Amino acid sequence: MLIYKNTINDEPANDMLVISGDLSARVGENQQKRKSHVTDSSVGPFTIDTHNDNASRLIDFCEINNIIISNTFFKHKLVHRTSWMHPRNKMWHMIDYTLVNKKFR
Repeated sequence: MLIYKNTINDEPANDMLVISGDLSARVGENQQKRKSHVTDSSVGPFTIDTHNDNASRLIDFCEINNIIISNTFFKHKLVHRTSWMHPRNKMWHMIDYTLVNKKFR
């Protein structure tokens, strides 16, 4: 995340910033129960997983840099919400995220 932080600081404030990729975070239900006003504005209501440690790091990164996890703000069919299947338990998870500036929400 240090590389992203340096890149974000170097970008002009008026530019649209898009970060996309496999971030290995599972943003989900446990995070939504935290009831933090900043977190609620960074993560949308359409999450499908349970919260993990990488999700905490991702949310902190979003809060610090005024970014949202945009693909959690849109309702999609279940087949379009997930991006990775666990090899043992065969459960699907959303680990690929698209992050954008809050002002472009």
